[in-house]
Amino acid sequence: MTETNKTITEEQVAILKEYATEEQIEKFFSRLNYNYGGGEVLNFPQIESFFKGDMHKNTSTDILTVFIDTIRILRLVDRKEEDILGLDETSVMSLHDKLSSEYGKTVDNAKSAEYEKAVAPFQNLTGNYGKIKVELIRSLKELMHEGSRMRHCIATYDDIIIRKQYIGFRVYNKNNGERLTLGCYRAENSNELYFNQLKGPGNYPANKDSCVAILDFCKEKDIKIPESEVYDLMPAFRD
Repeated sequence: MTETNKTITEEQVAILKEYATEEQIEKFFSRLNYNYGGGEVLNFPQIESFFKGDMHKNTSTDILTVFIDTIRILRLVDRKEEDILGLDETSVMSLHDKLSSEYGKTVDNAKSAEYEKAVAPFQNLTGNYGKIKVELIRSLKELMHEGSRMRHCIATYDDIIIRKQYIGFRVYNKNNGERLTLGCYRAENSNELYFNQLKGPGNYPANKDSCVAILDFCKEKDIKIPESEVYDLMPAFRD
């Protein structure tokens, strides 16, 4: 259990084995360590709560991202991170949606101007690319609307977008009507982009057709796809 032992003690592993197999635990920590920064984003009580609520068994929704994002929003709105402990998957999703909606209710004018200045270099990425249409999320108001419409927490990325560390796009699949949000990391002091996530409404995964189209878009626009960030694009590689 290489990745697991990087993050927690043998005693803590034994606790998690009450809820999951070694394979499930190792899979969890492999993703946590590679996608979320060495696992430090979650403390052990939060990890135990995740497993105790059987969220590690979910294969249809990216509940780990929702769980981590919910904790991040709790920090942003000055609520205790402990509020997530003991919740099951349904309750975590409900808390996530409620916090995301509340966070996006106010738009500061000065902040709006900073946002628009930060994203301006990426206006040229808006356009049609085969089966998909990609649109830069150009304003703070649009970002808040995207979070509300898509029922995920893209609105809480406002500060890192303003700090020129992230960028968001609306995606439309013209063939099947699928609606997605694309998020990319932005390299420091550069306009170079790195794929981070592709989410449907409520963080639902994208279908194969859209994932393949996004891979083509990233290749055309020289958006790098780190191995650690390929999770949301996995449907493209399935039969």
